[in-house]
This record gives sequence, C-alpha cells and structure tokens, in this order.
Amino acid sequence: MGANLYFMSGERAIEMSEHRYDSEDILQKIIADNPNLMLRDGAPDGARMMLVAREFDVAEGDDSSNAYFLDHLLVDQSGVPVLVEVKRSTDTRARREVVAQMLDYASRVSTWDADELRELFRQNNDEPGTLEAYDNDEFWMQVANCLKAERVKMVFAADRIPSSLKTLIEFMDRNMEGIEVYGVELRQYKTEEATMLTSNVVGETPITKAKRTPARNVEWNAANFSAFLLAEGRQDAIPVADALKSYATSIGLVCDHRRGTKFPTFFAKAGDVRLFTVSFWRKSDRPLCTFDVCVPDVANYLGGEWTEAVVREILTDMPGRAQHYAQKLIWDSPQYLYIDLRALTEDEDMSAFKNAIRKLAEAAAERLREGIVYNIQQEVTPPPPEFSTFDELHNKGGKRRPQGRFCSCGLFRITPYHIGILRVNGTIFASHSKYPKIRALN
Repeated sequence: MGANLYFMSGERAIEMSEHRYDSEDILQKIIADNPNLMLRDGAPDGARMMLVAREFDVAEGDDSSNAYFLDHLLVDQSGVPVLVEVKRSTDTRARREVVAQMLDYASRVSTWDADELRELFRQNNDEPGTLEAYDNDEFWMQVANCLKAERVKMVFAADRIPSSLKTLIEFMDRNMEGIEVYGVELRQYKTEEATMLTSNVVGETPITKAKRTPARNVEWNAANFSAFLLAEGRQDAIPVADALKSYATSIGLVCDHRRGTKFPTFFAKAGDVRLFTVSFWRKSDRPLCTFDVCVPDVANYLGGEWTEAVVREILTDMPGRAQHYAQKLIWDSPQYLYIDLRALTEDEDMSAFKNAIRKLAEAAAERLREGIVYNIQQEVTPPPPEFSTFDELHNKGGKRRPQGRFCSCGLFRITPYHIGILRVNGTIFASHSKYPKIRALN
C-alpha cells in the first residue's frame, strides 16, 4: 500500500510530489555532500561513510593513456573502500553499462595507492573530528589491506533502480567473494518550500559469504587470506603474515596456500618437507593467527645437531621471548611450537625471527644437497638386512654415525610412514616402514 508525503507549513499540510532530478550532476552532488546516504540498512551504531573523491580518476592500465572516472569513492568507518556509480532511471544504460563500469573499476582496486587516497581524503574532509578520528596510519593501513585483498563495497545509486538491475545486484552480492554489492534508491520529493529525500536499499539483507561457500571449495590465496583476517578483526596479523611469506620466498622456500580448509593457511616448504605453517584458527572462541612448526618433523629432517630442543630454542630466541611466553603468545605442545603473530609486531622480534627462519632454510638446503633419493628402483640379490635391523641401528647410533659396516644416511618422515636410507659397503639401500623389504638405489 502506498503512502502520501506531506510537508507541514505552520498548521497547513502540503502534499509533496515526486520530482525527477534535472541532471545526474545534482544527484551526484547530493551524495558527495551527504555520503551517509549510501549506508546499508542495518548498519551498526557508529557506521559512517566518508568521501575520498568525487569523479575519481581510474587509469585503464599502464600500457594505455585512457582513463575513466568513478562517480564517487568513499570509505567506511572500518577502512573498507566504497565504489559508487550514479545513474538516473531515465538513462537507458543503467542496467548494462553501469554494471560493466563498476566491475571494471573494482578489478583495479588492488593497484590503487592508499597514500594517494589518504591525501584526497584530507582535501575533501575538513571537519576536525573526522580528520582526528580517521587521518592516522592505523586506519589507512586497514584501507591498504582492503585494497590489496580486493575487499570493497559496490553501490549502485539512482532515483529508481529497475528490476533488471536489481536482479543483477542481488546476484553479484550472493556470488562475489569478499565484495558487498547493493543499490540505493534516492527519491526526491518537493513543494515550493521544501525538498525531502527518501532512501530505499536494494539487497538490504547482508549475506555472510562464508555460509554461501562450502569450506571444501575454498581455494585460499593471498587476497582472500588477508580479507578473512580483516573480517575476523585480526588485521594486525596481515602485515606480519605478508612479511613472513615474502621473506620465506626471498630465501628460497616455496610458499603455497592450502585448499578446502575451513580456515585459511599457507605453508613454507624446503623440497618436500614443510618447515612451517601460518594459519588462522580458534582457541576457546578466540581468533588466532599463528606460526606453527611440527618440531619432530623438522628436527628429523635436518638431522645432526638439530635436535627438537635446538629447533624450539632458535625459533623463540628473540628480545621479547620472556614477555611473549608470559602473555601466552608463544606456547609449546609435545609436537608443535606455536607463535602468535602478535609476538612479531616489533621490528627487533621480527628481525630475530627472520634470522631463525634463515638458519632453518640454510640447514634444509644443505640437507637437500646431500642428494637423498626416494625412488625404489630394484631389488637386491642377496637381500640386505631387514628394515628392523636398520631401524635398530639408527635408533642407537643416530644419523650419519658409523655402526660397524653400516652408515645411516637419513631418516625422513613421510606422514604417517618413514623411509630409511642406509649405505652397505658402498651400496645405498632404501626401505619403507610400511613395506619393510629393502631395495637398492644404485
């Protein structure tokens, strides 16, 4: 059922009638002067929109001189960039071109410079309270993280949104991971004495992306890893995780993300052995982002002087170690060492930790250079000792220590089994704990 609007002038009620905007520029100016009109229904208390720029210049690419202009670039109170495209209902391009334009702009946000946006923000927000609250490094670091993770909001604004565009908006909102999409209708009503605006949100019920995407189908990458941490309120962990991944890659480790897990994870490997993992998880409903090491696996792989105690000692040898243990930012289990990424926010701690990772990587590279072969190629005649004999020698003598005519060359855990390599009078043999018959490699 419709409703009539009236303006009270003294004791007289004057009916207000809807008026179309004379130009798109008028509607754009209203939004630029009143960005909170773009808030979605059900926004939390304290939510706000702030103008970064009107007619924001978006370059087509490094190899092109063409540029386009996003009608409005806003930012919300959480540092999430908000892209706004404005069209009047009389514009027949409202359904087709506006959607293509918006997607084109959104595809480029990861290339935008947060420092440049911050300068535009200063130019367009001269209210002391706004600058005091939002012109700080922490807030703009959140903006930078959102840009990198391509976590944005896309808002289509018009006086009337046709049903065809509404269908597209709702489809994109359901299916675009990390991006919130909705429309805002701003209708204008006038009398000779007053103007009133009404706001109607299309796609007014936010949908939790995680509920739409089964965990087994998630393919984690750097972008949605950061977006997930941001959504969980652990934006403090994003620069630390990025720094660890970048450093691990720079020293020759191979970093990759896991697929299909409930929470995001990436790991660093040396050859076929995982040296460490950075993962998000929950403990007693607390969101954690930690550096994890399976200490026995790493110690077994590195061998020699790299005992489990040495691995734990080297990785926790940082200036703030005592404080971090006291605050439970570092803790041990029989199998794992856990370091909350909050323990690595100080430069001195991070520097010491990178040095520890470098030592692990160098030891792993040395181990790889020993050229241990995993493939079992042929049977030996006559057969060498049973695997149990080698296992006993290994447990007594340790790696690379002569035991009579035997010399252990390595013991590698390949979950959940072990491969043993041994040398008998110059011949290298291999055996697997699941398949105990020993075979020769040369």
